[in-house]
Amino acid sequence: MTIGLAAMLAGCGGAPVPAPEPTASVVMSVATPTPVPVPTATSAIPDAVTATTNEPFYSAAIDGDAIRLSGVDLPERRLGIVARDAVPDGRRWRAEGVTVTVIDQACADDMSGEPRPFRSVLTVGGRTARGCAFPTPRAQATIPAAFLGRWDRDAAACAAPATSIEGVTISPRELRFHESLGDVTAVTPVAGGVAIAVAYSGEGERWTTRQTLRVAGDVLTIAGEGAPIRRVRCPR
Repeated sequence: MTIGLAAMLAGCGGAPVPAPEPTASVVMSVATPTPVPVPTATSAIPDAVTATTNEPFYSAAIDGDAIRLSGVDLPERRLGIVARDAVPDGRRWRAEGVTVTVIDQACADDMSGEPRPFRSVLTVGGRTARGCAFPTPRAQATIPAAFLGRWDRDAAACAAPATSIEGVTISPRELRFHESLGDVTAVTPVAGGVAIAVAYSGEGERWTTRQTLRVAGDVLTIAGEGAPIRRVRCPR
């Protein structure tokens, strides 16, 4: 009863009842993660670019959805691109067993000294080589003059063209092997030579192929499917 009366008196002007002390609240501060910038492709590097290396020699051209890879004693192969990535100051393309990285930094060929606009890193089958890169020139349909003329197995075969079946005659738009005639449909410069697309016909058959022509002195090397073919220049 006493407790009830005291409460009533307090409500009727008696001694004030102290207010409860405020309860301290804890505010959790959650740190906002700093966004990591995602590298973007350098606009100076085009979609069509060719990377080359020396020792070993490789040429890798980005051609639409594929990488065209060639090299010394390596027939040209067309490998489907499986990934495209942006890297700091550059771009990277990947195909099965091949990675091509091009960096927007000036470069000079370490053999010829020719200046190039980009640097490159090419990995083929786990082996990495560094070199230069440049925009792939537009394809043209004529073979350069350095490759024109008649080529055969050796000097003796050159001296007896009527009996030789191993010679090849190259004109700006044709290759003639014995009884086969090839119409050149595209010519693209590559390191040390040209890559050509050819539509052949002969002995009742028709087929198309890509080949790479390179000349060193008076020796012509034709690389494509199978082992490379080497021929010497015949006197005109």
